[in-house]
Amino acid sequence: MFTIDDDPQFTCDAAVVLGPAEPRPLRTVFRALPDSEMQSLRDGSETDREFLARVVVRFEDLVDDDGAPLTCDDALRERLLDRAWVRSAVMRAYFEQMVPRRSGN
Repeated sequence: MFTIDDDPQFTCDAAVVLGPAEPRPLRTVFRALPDSEMQSLRDGSETDREFLARVVVRFEDLVDDDGAPLTCDDALRERLLDRAWVRSAVMRAYFEQMVPRRSGN
């Protein structure tokens, strides 16, 4: 049976890379938008940052410099999305999950 979900969400890790460092996973909960809500990104009337503000529900498994757990509130989400290397990784993760690659020829 297929369940109709009015607010479909999914969780995956975005591989965040800064400089020559190894990728670090950023656990992200996304809201899956229907095609009808993607037009503003396609036509350029919405920036990547504005788009991500709509689709990123929250980040999970966050810690500070001392290893203490952090709760992702709106301010922290915006602070992370203010970083180009984070936006790039999160955007890539969203579209890789929404449009999976096909294997084979």
